[in-house]
Amino acid sequence: MRKLTCIILLTIILIPGPVLAQFEKEAVTPPTANARTTKADAKALFAARNEDLHAVCIQATQTGSDVYYYKFKNSTGRWLEGIALTEGAQATDAAISGDYKGNLHVVWENGGGMYHRMWNTTSEEWEPTDLVAENAWSPYVICDRSPNAHFIWLEKTEQGVETSYLSHRYLDSYGEWTNATVFSPQDAYSIEPGIALDQRNGLHVVWKMKFNATDSYDMFYAYRRAGREWGPFERILEGSDRTIHNPAAGADKDSYLHVVWEEWTGDNSRIYYRSWKGSWEDPSLVIDSGTARNPVIAADDGLNIHLVWEDTMGDQNPEIYYQRLWPLGIWSSPQKLTSSQTSYGASTPPSIEISSRPRDMHITWSELGTVYHGVWPGNRKEDASRSASKAKSEISEVQRQPFVAPDAIAKYDEALAAYEAGVQSLKVFDVPVANQNFYDCIDLLELGHELEEEYKVKKGRSMGMTLSFAGILAGAIVVIPWLVIRNQET
Repeated sequence: MRKLTCIILLTIILIPGPVLAQFEKEAVTPPTANARTTKADAKALFAARNEDLHAVCIQATQTGSDVYYYKFKNSTGRWLEGIALTEGAQATDAAISGDYKGNLHVVWENGGGMYHRMWNTTSEEWEPTDLVAENAWSPYVICDRSPNAHFIWLEKTEQGVETSYLSHRYLDSYGEWTNATVFSPQDAYSIEPGIALDQRNGLHVVWKMKFNATDSYDMFYAYRRAGREWGPFERILEGSDRTIHNPAAGADKDSYLHVVWEEWTGDNSRIYYRSWKGSWEDPSLVIDSGTARNPVIAADDGLNIHLVWEDTMGDQNPEIYYQRLWPLGIWSSPQKLTSSQTSYGASTPPSIEISSRPRDMHITWSELGTVYHGVWPGNRKEDASRSASKAKSEISEVQRQPFVAPDAIAKYDEALAAYEAGVQSLKVFDVPVANQNFYDCIDLLELGHELEEEYKVKKGRSMGMTLSFAGILAGAIVVIPWLVIRNQET
C-alpha cells in the first residue's frame, strides 16, 4: 500500500495564466488627482457592519501634498468623492484603520512629525488633528477589538550618530493617550517594519535592523501581548549571506504568524515565507521568478493565507500577482491580477485586507498618480478546506492501521489518487473539482473499510472452521488410540 506523500510545494513553477476575469479593478481617485498611497486599507472590521471600505492617499496640490480620505459606499456600489484631511501640508505617508464602532483613525508623516485625525462616528465629523510623535517617520495605525488604536512608527535619535528605533503608543477607547514606548534598541538602525494584529489583540512586528552602519541587515521580531509590555526582540533571520527587503506580516485566527519578504541575490529578487506556530518554522522559497518585489500577506478566518506581490514574470512591466496557501500547506499557482501597471517607480506597493463575511480580498495600489482598488471574490461556499482536511485525516488513519484485504488496498490506492487530483485542482483554483476529488477520496476509503471488515469476517469464519476441524482431528487422535487400547484389554 502506498504512503501519502508530502505534497507541500513551497516553490511553484511560475507559469501564470491570463488576467483573471473574476478580479475587478476600479479607480478610487480621479485621474487628475496625482495620488499615491502606501497603506490604503479596506478594513475587515467594517465588513461585519455594512461592507463599506475606507482608504487614504497622498495627493499632490499646488502648495505641497495633502492627505485625502475616500469611502466606498456598499449600498450604492461606488467610491465617494475624496475629502481633504490636511491643507497645505507636505505629507509623505498615510495609513488608516478603524474600530468595530465605526470610528476611523488616519495617520501621516509631515515635516518629520506623525499626525493623526479621527472620524468620530457618534458626532459624525472629523476631529481636530493631533501630533502623535515628533521626529517620526513610516507611521502605521491599527485598531484592536477593545477598541484601542495603536500607533507604531520609526524614530531617529537626535544626538550623535543618526540611528533609528521603533516606538509605540495607543489611544484607548476612552480617548486617553498612553506615553510612547520604545521597543527596539535606540543605538541600532531599524527600518521597514511590518505589523500584524492577532485575534487576541496581540501586536506583532517584524523589521530590519543592524547594530553597525557597515553590517548587513538582519530580520527581527517583537511581540506585545494585549495589556502587557513589549517582550524582548529576537533575531529570526540573519542577513550576512542574503539581502533582505520589505518584510510583511499577517496573523491568522489561531494567532499564528505568517511572514514574507524579498531576498536579493545580485539582480534577482525572490520571495520567501516563514511561519510561527508555537516555534519558528524554516524559511521556504515561494516565488522564484527573479523579479518578485513588495510582498504583502494576510489571513482569512478559514486559515487560508493570501500573498500579493509585484512581478514582471517575463513581461516588460510589473503587474500584481496573487497566490494562496491553502490550510493543507499547498500553495496555489500564481494568478495575474492586472495588465496595466507601468513600472515599479511609477506605482506603489499593494496593500490587502480580507473582509470577514465573504472573505473577499481587497487590494489597493497606485499607478501613475491614480489609486486603484481591486477585489478577489472570496467564494466562501467554494472552500475545499473541510473536505481536504477530512480526506487527509482519513488517509492518515488508514496509514496508522493499514488495510490487509486486497480489495480494500485497491480502494485505498484509488482514494490516494483522488486526493492527489484534488491537490492539483487546488493549485489552479478549481475548487469545485477539488472538492469532488476529496469527497471521492472519502467515499473510496469508506468503501475500503467495508471491504476490510467483510474480509476480516470471512477470515474469521474460515479460521473458525479450521479450528473446529483441528479440534475434531485432535479429539480423534486422542480417542482412537484409547479405543484400540481398550479393545486390547478386553
